[in-house]
Amino acid sequence: MTDLDTTSHTVPVQADVPTAVTLDDATLRRVFADAPADLVVPKDVGSLFTARIRTMGGSGRSPLLAVWIGALFGGVLVGLVFQQPLGWLLASIAIVVAIVAGLWVHGKAADDFFDRYAAARGLTHIENAYVSASVPLFNRGDERSWPRVLEGAIAGQHAKVAQYTYTDISYDDEGRRQKTNFHFTTVCLRLPDAVAARFAGVYLSPKKFGFGAIQDKLAHDRKVELESADFARRYTLRVVDSQDDIALYELFSTSFVHTLSTSLTAFWEQRGHDLVVWHKGHESEAADLDRMCLEAWHVLHRYLEEHR
Repeated sequence: MTDLDTTSHTVPVQADVPTAVTLDDATLRRVFADAPADLVVPKDVGSLFTARIRTMGGSGRSPLLAVWIGALFGGVLVGLVFQQPLGWLLASIAIVVAIVAGLWVHGKAADDFFDRYAAARGLTHIENAYVSASVPLFNRGDERSWPRVLEGAIAGQHAKVAQYTYTDISYDDEGRRQKTNFHFTTVCLRLPDAVAARFAGVYLSPKKFGFGAIQDKLAHDRKVELESADFARRYTLRVVDSQDDIALYELFSTSFVHTLSTSLTAFWEQRGHDLVVWHKGHESEAADLDRMCLEAWHVLHRYLEEHR
């Protein structure tokens, strides 16, 4: 597993943040400062997967798809006709082969998509890397992994876009080991020293049920209510106990709260220097990855803007 450098590589941050809903070429070029002339990328992993299935083994045809269908239906038909262990064994083998082949092709399509997306955004695609950030999200679970990391300049700052998975391990009554995976996509940035000194820990997440004072005591943080009903319907805002309230309310200005309540949806965890904007699930569409980076730009800009 590659251990990525977590030091802050800072370049000038864009002064003007575009409208939250904008994702045209001009905006993308400002978000991705090192992007090449050609911004065109495949729509998603699924489109490349479909294209590989249709073209593999023949020009413009779909022989692999035909093999899959033939193996699946042929194997099942053998099992139904003969009703014998050998027939069901052949059916099982056909199904397993089809599944393994599908996973292999999908994996190759995913590699291709992220290579091409990274190249079109001026980023570097790294597989099975380790991303360090002192936020609660990266300390969850019994196991943690970062299958794909895209590294480079985002929002005028050295950043990492990462697929992240943490795993809870449990055992049933018979001692059998069970794993439960939780998938996220994250944009990881680092704040300058002076900014980190003002914001000890800020966590903005989707609206969820809390346990009041009990949760505050156990988690060593506290819930903060802002004077916006729209914001309260969408988000839960928590901060570490030592967070300065004056700095916090300056960060969540009236205009920023309005933006978060209407045109921008952004979830993040920030502890000291580390700022991690996140979505649930492993994003595999270009537009979703672009929007996450745009969201990260808004959040980062607000931290830096308030400090200035």
